[in-house]
Amino acid sequence: MYQTLGLNGIRQELIDRDIDVPLGPPDQVLWLLNRTLTAEADAARAADIKKAAKRELELDHARQVERQHEEKHQKKLRYAIDCLIRSHEIPTLVRGVHCLIQDVHAVRSQKQSSLARQRSSQANQQSIQATLDDTSRMYHNLLRVLQRAEDENVIAKPEAGGTVRLIPATAQGMRLLRDKINALHQEVSVFRLF
Repeated sequence: MYQTLGLNGIRQELIDRDIDVPLGPPDQVLWLLNRTLTAEADAARAADIKKAAKRELELDHARQVERQHEEKHQKKLRYAIDCLIRSHEIPTLVRGVHCLIQDVHAVRSQKQSSLARQRSSQANQQSIQATLDDTSRMYHNLLRVLQRAEDENVIAKPEAGGTVRLIPATAQGMRLLRDKINALHQEVSVFRLF
């Protein structure tokens, strides 16, 4: 790397490379020389790694382009799209058209079954959501009834025709109301797991 020998020659070469060289003892010059050599070696190694990575990227791209070209070629061969229409090649063309039709039907049936599963799943989800909404509404109504029963010591009981009758809140009535609320709470919790 360095063409000259001796401490003075090395010092002069460092000066020629625009590296500040202290005029101190020989150990400082050798330390500076070591640091310069290490930095140059690291830079050369980094450049080699960068070149190798670039080469690898180019190879990957070339492989991908080749793979895409091969897939395209295989499709042309499979469907006989790339043949000229001559009398002896008509059976090949017909086989390619039949193969293409079969593939289109297979894709169509897969799409239809996927859409049917999706619609079924959405209908099931809507049914679960409607049941959850009804149960949640009933749960909140019973919570309000329980709060009123605790505050005013009366329970509102629905009657036929949309009327509501207020009855005194008994211990048994409060217990039944709490049991209904707990059952609805558990039901709502189960629905939320879906």
